[in-house]
Amino acid sequence: RDSPEMDWWRGKGTMGNDILIRINNEISVWVEGELGMKTRPLPYNLESGGIFLKDAGVLAGMGCIGKNNMLVSRDYGPRVRLRAMLLDAALQPMGPVDFDPCRACHEPCLVVCPQKAFASKVYFSAKLGFNELPGRNGRFDRYLCNLQMEKDIDDAGLVVSGDRQRVVKYCRRCEFACPIDRLA
Repeated sequence: RDSPEMDWWRGKGTMGNDILIRINNEISVWVEGELGMKTRPLPYNLESGGIFLKDAGVLAGMGCIGKNNMLVSRDYGPRVRLRAMLLDAALQPMGPVDFDPCRACHEPCLVVCPQKAFASKVYFSAKLGFNELPGRNGRFDRYLCNLQMEKDIDDAGLVVSGDRQRVVKYCRRCEFACPIDRLA
């Protein structure tokens, strides 16, 4: 929250993601050198061989998927950024944790959306064939969220910090409205 520029899109990515990629690569080198395990850093996009990072985070015991459709951790709420790597090792799985702060929450994240992406149910278990729905209850309209992202792109301006570059400041209202990290 105090460093919003870490999430500003600068044409090829964000400063925060660049840092995570560097850390992931350094950990990969360390694991291979010190532990003798082969590693493979995974790209973010599924189309490039990546994985669903939020779901992997839940299965790794990092938190739960919140009503805002974001990974919500005990310590950082939804203010979590993820990268992943494959390890050539048999590790004991952690599994999901018993952590669900959204159960009794008054849902401030759902009402701040400028596009009303959480206003109505758009996903149904019977139609999708499974019970785990986006936004936990099917009330997350990815299309409306993407409309806001397109608006943010249209509103992007030049920011001077060394090089002049067009910077997109994507909407993060649902993330910042979440009180989870402030409850710890």
